[in-house]
Amino acid sequence: MHSTSAGIVSGDEVPDGVPSKFHLIGEAMNTLMSYSEEKSMFGEAKYKELYDELVSNEKEWLEFFAHPMNVEHTGQTSLVLEELSRVYSGRKSWEEFGLVSEMLDKVMHILKQLVEAPGVDEGHKRAYDKTDHRINMLHMEMKRDMGVVDIESVHLLKKLVNHESKYNLGSGIDQFNADQIYLNTWIMHKVAMEKRGYKNVSININEVADEDLLEQLTFTKEMMDKHPEHKASDEQHRKGLLSFGLTEADLAKEEKVKENYRLLFCACCNKQESVCGEHKKCGCGLVVYCNRACQRAHFKKHKKSCTKVKK
Repeated sequence: MHSTSAGIVSGDEVPDGVPSKFHLIGEAMNTLMSYSEEKSMFGEAKYKELYDELVSNEKEWLEFFAHPMNVEHTGQTSLVLEELSRVYSGRKSWEEFGLVSEMLDKVMHILKQLVEAPGVDEGHKRAYDKTDHRINMLHMEMKRDMGVVDIESVHLLKKLVNHESKYNLGSGIDQFNADQIYLNTWIMHKVAMEKRGYKNVSININEVADEDLLEQLTFTKEMMDKHPEHKASDEQHRKGLLSFGLTEADLAKEEKVKENYRLLFCACCNKQESVCGEHKKCGCGLVVYCNRACQRAHFKKHKKSCTKVKK
């Protein structure tokens, strides 16, 4: 049973004023919560089902989300869309990422208005801030991957630094810490700007003019493009992350997550998955199949390497 602005939703009984496919929120959230962080992408099919429904009936859903009594459902929807965005980000599918981001921005805009209303619990406000921060990180990753530096890059960097400052992440602005990625990035840009002739650059990024920060970001990108040999190698990047406080176990987990984002191919017919986890793994975990027929047809060839077959 779920409480909404239009009444109680119980089973298939949906009162007027509640979208007919309201149940998709619960199904998507249950799927998201059932997975560990490194396997959450395997709920992609459910997340996308909710997203497709939101697109098909956008006006009805946005009106539903805008009611203060539906703030919990609005928040849950934002988490599901965030996870779908993360899947596309992890796969570098930036066109799909952009489409989901458009809907997510609309939901987050409504959610921001709801949590800023008088009397709203501080927990809702902090949850919104955390979600917004993670979404901004995904957008910054997209720009970095696509080699884009623009005024939005400046605004994103300021938002990310402000969040880390607001919640006092890590152990101080003068110390490098894994939870202070963007504070550390800003410190390095500040030092670089002063070396390049900028006078008395404020440690408070909000006091730095957007055009000055954009000039610095653009200069850095142009220098890296001109001298690719200065870009960190994979090993240097790994050592850098370890110096920020991450562990080898953290890095191994990160690599596993990246691997899980890949869409796999059927070992028999070579059909690619349309969403993560669509194909079923053989018990040995070495190959996947799109259906039982392909698994049976491929068995004679695969049994030589299958660890589940008794030799």
